[in-house]
Amino acid sequence: YFAMKFFAACAAVFLALLVYVYYHPRPIDRYVAHIDDLFNVQWSQGTALRGNRTSMSDRDFYSLLSGYVRMEFDSGTEVVIEGPSVFRCNSENSLFLEQGKVFVKVAAGQEGFVVRTPSAKITDLGTQFGVHVRPGGLVEVQMVEGKALVEYENNAAEKEAVVLSAGHAMSIDSVIRASEAIPYDDYYFARTINSQEKIVWRGQSLSLADIAGGGNGLGNGTINQSIDLITGQIDADTHIMRVPGPGKYIPTPHVPYVDGVFVPDGGQGPVQISSTGLIYKACPDTDGHYSWDVHYGLYDVDPPSKRKSFLLNGKEVSLASCPTLCLHANAGITFDLLQIRQSLHGVKTTSFTAFCGIDKEVLEHEKRFGRSRTKADITVLVDGVVVFEKKALDLSDDFIPVNIRFKEDARFLTLISTNSAGDDTSYLSWVLWADPKIHLNTTSR
Repeated sequence: YFAMKFFAACAAVFLALLVYVYYHPRPIDRYVAHIDDLFNVQWSQGTALRGNRTSMSDRDFYSLLSGYVRMEFDSGTEVVIEGPSVFRCNSENSLFLEQGKVFVKVAAGQEGFVVRTPSAKITDLGTQFGVHVRPGGLVEVQMVEGKALVEYENNAAEKEAVVLSAGHAMSIDSVIRASEAIPYDDYYFARTINSQEKIVWRGQSLSLADIAGGGNGLGNGTINQSIDLITGQIDADTHIMRVPGPGKYIPTPHVPYVDGVFVPDGGQGPVQISSTGLIYKACPDTDGHYSWDVHYGLYDVDPPSKRKSFLLNGKEVSLASCPTLCLHANAGITFDLLQIRQSLHGVKTTSFTAFCGIDKEVLEHEKRFGRSRTKADITVLVDGVVVFEKKALDLSDDFIPVNIRFKEDARFLTLISTNSAGDDTSYLSWVLWADPKIHLNTTSR
């Protein structure tokens, strides 16, 4: 009898549980975003997101102790989280940031993405923006492009709303419930990452001098390294003796963002200037010889140079603040803009700027060689089309500012130095590209 009552009670409890589960089902996880890339990440214990394409639940909090995560929401919005951060993907169009940094790039036509913090709500109005929630609750918002609506409660518990526009920044103090304008910092947030190439891009331009020194354009190149005009390899031993060029285009597959190098000589026929076969038909005749490889640093008679500065239009400028690319006649180099765009996800190449002139240090060495000043011709091409040209660049000339805008689909940027007409030597054509940069921008897709 007692056994029957016990089993009956158990059955009743089990039935009650079934009824409860039926009418109160456990919420089902919705996956509203996925990981596109991870770089140097360390998650807190209990957070296990292993690799690309991992789906992100709308119910879980994720704690990133360090490193960077690039994600894409189902709405098409891209975000980069920088550790240490704690966050949750609320929906396909919303993120909750409890602490840390996030950069948001909203897909074109998908305006309305929301970043919520413990004390503020930031609603996209067609933008790119960054949000930083500091320990203690201070919220900082930096607008890179477009506008966003920033909402919070003031010290009277009243709702405040501010429309923040590009190039401006503000902070919201959750303790005193007040906001204020703060300086805008264009490089404050990680905007995209590339784990394979170990790149964290914060909006900087790429230095072509740094690239010629074996770097990625962001400062990890080595001064006094060169791209060998014969082999196309990065080389610490710069050739300074006048020797014949290879007579052909040399691809550089192992040098990031450089398509190839060459010694230009139109006297041997049209000059190839890209691995895809682009031709520079109007290349002037030269003797087909060169005296320096394409070099990151400064000229010297006995390299490697120990010089730390140079004269730029009468002002002494440090190499550290103004990197330089030595392109001694006769030499040419072609940079691959498409490779840059592919490497830096979601970035477009907008322009090339530099100052071009003859290194004034050459004056100290003319007497040693017993030669008069050697002139050089400078040519810049984009996809095989001449976009800038300076004939007979001389030591007496100031450094010339160069500013070339790119079309969105531009592929190749080519820089060439050649002997001027009537000058059959290239001993002292110390052509210097000062602060040569490819400017980049993120744009809503």
